[in-house]
Amino acid sequence: DVRNCIIMGSQNDELSLFNRNSNAQDFKLNMKNNIVKVKDILNQGQYPDFLSNTCISCINAKSNDKLFKNINKQDYQLDTLSIAEQKGIPISTIQKDILNEERDPTNPDIGCYEYIYK
Repeated sequence: DVRNCIIMGSQNDELSLFNRNSNAQDFKLNMKNNIVKVKDILNQGQYPDFLSNTCISCINAKSNDKLFKNINKQDYQLDTLSIAEQKGIPISTIQKDILNEERDPTNPDIGCYEYIYK
């Protein structure tokens, strides 16, 4: 289970999926309310239904989408116009972000940071 995560980078696909076992039923992946960057895995013969069957309510981000404050300075806090804002789902065991800021109990942000309006 993968929820409220950001899987983003400079590649066409920042996520690769493969089943090491011969039994395809052993491979179960449930993703919900994530930001991902995928392109080629959506092709026929790979996972064309990835965004509708595996990654439910996920955002397929583009390279120019606003997300972080400044990745060049390794500042991965959310930008004021971030596509991650209020797109997560509440997880009862995670009530604070990585900086110990309270998560919005109804509409948390996706990722490890909760955007704080100042």
